[in-house]
Amino acid sequence: LKTNTNEVLFLNRNKEKTSLKELLEKYSDKVVFIDFWASWCAPCRKVMPDAKKIIKEFQDSDLVYVFISIDNSYNNWHKAQEDENLLFYKDSYLAINYPKAAYYDMLNLYSIPRYVLYNRNGKLVHKSSPGPDADADELKIQIINLLNKQN
Repeated sequence: LKTNTNEVLFLNRNKEKTSLKELLEKYSDKVVFIDFWASWCAPCRKVMPDAKKIIKEFQDSDLVYVFISIDNSYNNWHKAQEDENLLFYKDSYLAINYPKAAYYDMLNLYSIPRYVLYNRNGKLVHKSSPGPDADADELKIQIINLLNKQN
């Protein structure tokens, strides 16, 4: 799985595999915001409280906030989730085949934190979206605009 380049693969906290394609299909007709992070990334961890504010602010909307860690250790990711109170957040995953999957090259995902935004049709609309911290106002505008657009 780690060397698969065609699919973008994730594990959840129960070590169940899913793919980006399955995730976007699961949330069809929703706006999906992906937050790429890792246990060792201090800037990523610093903005976790801001991420939770965005989640809370849009909890009654069609926004799905997804955390994807690029850690290469399940245990490090699991511990960081525990530390950040993400352990039972349903949309938190560990990237299995980062950086091998072609998707990561397409995004030029070589540094984190990094944020991407998908519209209600599952189309990537922002390869480098504003984040939940200093750019939160711009992010909120983008989210609201996408939420207000119907298919």
